[in-house]
Amino acid sequence: MAAHPAAPAARRSPTARIRLCASANHSNTAWTFRRPRTSKKHALADPGPSDGLTEAVTAVFSGTSVISGLGKAVVMKTGPATEFGRVAAGLVGPPPETECERGARRFGFLILEIVIFLVLFVFLVNALARCELLESFLFSVALAVGLTPELLPMIVSVTLASGAVHMAQKKVIVKQLAAIENFGSMDILCSDKTGTLTRGEITVDRHVNPRGEDDETVIRLAALNSVYQTGLKSPMDEAILRHEHPAVGRYARVDEIPFDFLRRRVSVVVEGGGERLLITKGAPEGILPVCTRLEQDGVTAPLDVAGRAQADDLFRSLSADGYRALAVAYRAGESLFRAGWFVESLATQTLIIFVIRTADRPWQSRPSRALAWGVGCCAVAGSALPFTPLAPWLGFTPLPPLFFAFLLAMVAGYLGLVEVVKRWFYRRYAT
Repeated sequence: MAAHPAAPAARRSPTARIRLCASANHSNTAWTFRRPRTSKKHALADPGPSDGLTEAVTAVFSGTSVISGLGKAVVMKTGPATEFGRVAAGLVGPPPETECERGARRFGFLILEIVIFLVLFVFLVNALARCELLESFLFSVALAVGLTPELLPMIVSVTLASGAVHMAQKKVIVKQLAAIENFGSMDILCSDKTGTLTRGEITVDRHVNPRGEDDETVIRLAALNSVYQTGLKSPMDEAILRHEHPAVGRYARVDEIPFDFLRRRVSVVVEGGGERLLITKGAPEGILPVCTRLEQDGVTAPLDVAGRAQADDLFRSLSADGYRALAVAYRAGESLFRAGWFVESLATQTLIIFVIRTADRPWQSRPSRALAWGVGCCAVAGSALPFTPLAPWLGFTPLPPLFFAFLLAMVAGYLGLVEVVKRWFYRRYAT
């Protein structure tokens, strides 16, 4: 047994040290088990009929997914003989008796008891009074026929049909008339959505940022994740791919972290145009706790308490409206760091010339026109390079606007520090 495939049969695992996670067929609970210190003969023994699920410490049940690890298992049961098969077999049996059917059966037995009692009583009284057994028997049989409610089935059917018609006016379809009685006995009805009255197809309705505004970046990242993940594609992945989204053909898959029921997300690493991205998609409650920054309108900022509350409120609002929400997050690779480092280094190492060229204060001594134009052109050209067609060849990616605000503050602080050190040097060592 290895990670990710589902167990096809119930097994005993004599040499396993693996981590299991129950699939959607069981629960969302994960557990770890190790091989107990037992002999090989005992580990391979078939559990007795009295062994319960709690005692099956080395069992691997059909339909259970393996998250990580490697081990060997011996198949003990297959098909309907497994615990999963036993549960499935119980679901295909006859439906439970409805309240209407139960009441009709009880009423029928009551009528039968009354008829039998009255027939016997009338027969004995007539037989003792008239001493004519044949006449008394025929009279008793006629009485039994008269007491039998022949129209009872028709009356019940007409009543239930009337109830079905009334519910149809309320846009409720009743497939079994006997269920009308159960509906009438209910105070609260809890139901799960199915594909019976719908097309059974998931579609993407909205792709929004944490403010609830439509954002093409969201659908682009989700499409990249759905296209390049190699596991079984869920109906949501298919819905994302059917929805209109930006072209993703320029990217190539680098690596992947498959979906599991502990992380509740799937992650892929893609590369394109000199840009490498780690894109994660999954349940919002599994994505938001691992996010540290928030991007809106091309600006990236730390994800503070207010930002988390805003995203959580949006998720709750969408869930209350009946939406099945997915969250998507990404992390940029070294291309963004490489571009930022290049621009920062070029800016500081060229602009520092204005400080060290003179012993006086830089603003008291004007530089030559050639020097000013040369340094200025170098700084501007270097800052614009990540936005040019040459950027993919150099491994650069466009920088966010917030970076240049940070760059301006850092360059000002750097040049100010150089000026302080320069003045100290000249006061101490100038002759």
